[in-house]
Amino acid sequence: MGRLNLANQTTPATPSAGATEIFVDSADKLAKQIDDTGAVKIFGINMSTNLGSAAATSGTTETLLHKATIAANSVKIGDTFNIILSGVSSSTGTLIFRVRVGATGTTGDAQAWVSTTSAAQAANAWGTMQVLLTVRSIGVGTVQASGVSFAGAVVLPQLAGAAATASVTTTATWYVDICVTCSVGTFTAHNAIIELLK
Repeated sequence: MGRLNLANQTTPATPSAGATEIFVDSADKLAKQIDDTGAVKIFGINMSTNLGSAAATSGTTETLLHKATIAANSVKIGDTFNIILSGVSSSTGTLIFRVRVGATGTTGDAQAWVSTTSAAQAANAWGTMQVLLTVRSIGVGTVQASGVSFAGAVVLPQLAGAAATASVTTTATWYVDICVTCSVGTFTAHNAIIELLK
């Protein structure tokens, strides 16, 4: 028999024999499960983070435009993140979209996915990317990503190459990062989401 407790709390009292309880831990805001032995494990969570305000590239270097913080030990093998970003260019130039993962939440994290470079991106033309990123192993783990992006009317497929994985330690806090490189002017993201699909 199970019981769902949506109240924020620290670990509740151990349930009676044969019972389990799912609760929201007030310390780290994660849904957890406790069984009749007192063992606690992280339960499946629905996590998403949205872009709160517009974010623009800076100069011609790769710029982090949005990221999600992933709590330690909060994912399992097969968990998949849906990553979407859209925005507009200020000038003619080229765009490169990237997804990175790692411990810092910066452009220094490991590259998990990269688009091909766009053809000339016209001023006020919109660009969009959508990537699925799946956890392949946990601990000192790995993730694998695939997706597509658009620059105006031009499709930017994933950079050609064999399927690859990026390393990330899931037993500590880690990040999923959306980064963009713009060759001329700026690219400003107006909408973005990184969500854990459940």
